Amino acid sequence: MYVMISFHEMDWLIPILTTNRNLLFVLISFVIVNVFWLV
Repeated sequence: MYVMISFHEMDWLIPILTTNRNLLFVLISFVIVNVFWLV
């Protein structure tokens, strides 16, 4: 898991995620499905 995200990146990342919640939800579910297939 990549937790090496600096606060500077979070500054522009959080607004994008909050405005694109649907996109974020799809992305997360897609990642979860891939993880389940890998396991």
